[in-house]
Amino acid sequence: MMNASPDRRPRSAPLEGDARDRILQAALRAFAERGFEGTSTRKIAAEAGVAQGLLSYHFASKLTLWEAAVDWAFALLYEEFRGATRAYQDLDPETRIRAAMKRFVRFVSRHPEVHRLMMHEGAHDGPR
Repeated sequence: MMNASPDRRPRSAPLEGDARDRILQAALRAFAERGFEGTSTRKIAAEAGVAQGLLSYHFASKLTLWEAAVDWAFALLYEEFRGATRAYQDLDPETRIRAAMKRFVRFVSRHPEVHRLMMHEGAHDGPR
């Protein structure tokens, strides 16, 4: 029996978690470093260690990949703050905002690409 390559999965087969995470991490880094316009899906595929065909198969366009990478990044941020809301509820507003800012700074120090992406996209007017 012939093994199917990662590029030749049945249409119903989801992208494996590890490969998907590698693609999204590479995409987030690339979009944060070079911006949307300066990034190619071919380069992202190479950085993720996957075939271009696999990336194109699972992400219909560069915009679709950008959206998935941003969703993935903000899911990380959501996880960071998920339990904090309850912990902060009894704090006075000033202490609450200070605690939230400290948590955010720690988050972006661990995930600088998220902050760079926000800064890059915020500096340019556009649909994204």
